[in-house]
Amino acid sequence: MQVSTRTLLTLLAAVTCSSAANAGFFSDPQPIVSTTPEMTVLRMELNGYANYGQADAAADVAYTGESHTWVFTLPSSLLSADLSRAYFRAALVIDDHYGVDPLLYSFNIATGGAAAFSGAAGMAHGGPFNSAFDNWVVRDYAMAGAAGSPWSLSLLNTSAAATFDWIAVDWIELHVPTSAVPEPDGALLLALGAIGLGLQQAARRTNKTSPQL
Repeated sequence: MQVSTRTLLTLLAAVTCSSAANAGFFSDPQPIVSTTPEMTVLRMELNGYANYGQADAAADVAYTGESHTWVFTLPSSLLSADLSRAYFRAALVIDDHYGVDPLLYSFNIATGGAAAFSGAAGMAHGGPFNSAFDNWVVRDYAMAGAAGSPWSLSLLNTSAAATFDWIAVDWIELHVPTSAVPEPDGALLLALGAIGLGLQQAARRTNKTSPQL
């Protein structure tokens, strides 16, 4: 019986990345904090498995049925910030098991312990094969937890694929806007109001002078 090259690659990937029985490719590193006048970003560069990640050739892996939770601790400088506009950003991809239909992959996301997403992965298999992937998909998730909930993001792999198929997460960021929402400029509002009033008056004059048919 002949076996295609693609099937062999898929089997090799399953062996290379172990199996769900040997799972544990999870990290929860201390986030790196960067700040601009508009935004503070806390970034976790995940490294649970020593492959696939774009920047550091490492990523976290969640097998079918497995879940991981990453928890962020806010620095004291953000405790007085407007946290209602904060959101998570994550880079994800499904495995490089090219013989498996991508439509079989799905996952749930919870932020702050509350549901933020549930559905199909909607992405292609990672590539190039068994190396640092260059097609990570970046997605944003709002903070769904109630006030006082932990600043956490959880992923549950709900795929209908085999137990050794997986979804990877390269990095996770927590974005906290620190600039105030700009108030409308008073002079601009007055100017817009004057323009609107002038247009209304012009329309009335046009209606009065138009011939009646």
